[in-house]
Amino acid sequence: MRRLLVPWLLLVAGCPRAMPPRPIDVDPALRFPEFFAQPARGMEDSGSALELDGVVLKALMLAANDFLPSGNQGKHCWERQDARLFRFIREGDIIFIRMDVDPSACDGKVLPLDSGAAYAVHVDGRILRRVFDGEPGSGMDLESLDAGTREDAGPLTVDAPVGSTWGAPSDTTPARWLDGGVLDAGTSR
Repeated sequence: MRRLLVPWLLLVAGCPRAMPPRPIDVDPALRFPEFFAQPARGMEDSGSALELDGVVLKALMLAANDFLPSGNQGKHCWERQDARLFRFIREGDIIFIRMDVDPSACDGKVLPLDSGAAYAVHVDGRILRRVFDGEPGSGMDLESLDAGTREDAGPLTVDAPVGSTWGAPSDTTPARWLDGGVLDAGTSR
């Protein structure tokens, strides 16, 4: 019996360790669609039936659990899955998912910047690409199509010489504030 105790303890000691996460098959050529190009239908429409197939539900759950594990209850409101807004677009065998903080879920508290993520999940359950806000290629480019043109506006001209003021100093300014110091750099006494 004692001979079996050591192998049994070694076997049991390895059980609590979680399996390492599956590596993500990153495909940088995979482009995310414009999630906000058109309005999304919300769930707040009462009385209308919505249908969600199991593949999309599985992809949503996979992305949500990867980004914010359900057992990990953070200190802040925005660290919970139920405080998120989810948008998804299905294009063939790929489900694109966008997760952002729901401002109404956090009672108007200060929300973090760059707190969302975008996922591309294959219908077979593989995460093809994951990009967090603020990372290059996140698809949330700061350039907007209506932000003007890139043409040069010409050289910058300044009408007033640098360091000048317009007009005489105010009479209400105390004289000691206008004192610029001693011309001879001050001699020690």
